Amino acid sequence: MNYTSQEKLNLNFISQFILESIQFVYRLIANNIPIDSSQSESVHAMGWWIEIFTAKPACLYYFGHFDTLEEAQSSQAGFVQDLMAEGADQIKVQLQLCQPKRLTVSF
Repeated sequence: MNYTSQEKLNLNFISQFILESIQFVYRLIANNIPIDSSQSESVHAMGWWIEIFTAKPACLYYFGHFDTLEEAQSSQAGFVQDLMAEGADQIKVQLQLCQPKRLTVSF
C-alpha cells in the first residue's frame, strides 16, 4: 500500500501517541500495585530510577535507585544493552525521580 507523505506523518503521530499512552498506563500500574513479599525493601527508596519501557516484551522496568541524576545517566546504557541482548525491542528510556512500588510490570 502506498501512503502519501501526509498519511505517513499521521500514522507516525498516531503510533507515537499510542506508545506514550501505553507507557503512561504502565507507569500508573507500576506505582500503584502493592509490593509483594518477594520484593526487596530497596523498592521503597526514593531516588533516581532508570525507567525502561519495551514493546516486545511488553514490559516496564525500573532500575535503581541512584542518589544522583548523573549516576543514573551513566548507568542507563548498560541496562539497555542487557535488554537488547535478551531480545527486547522498541526500547524507550526515561530517568525518573520517583519511588516505584514494583520493579517490573509485564503484560
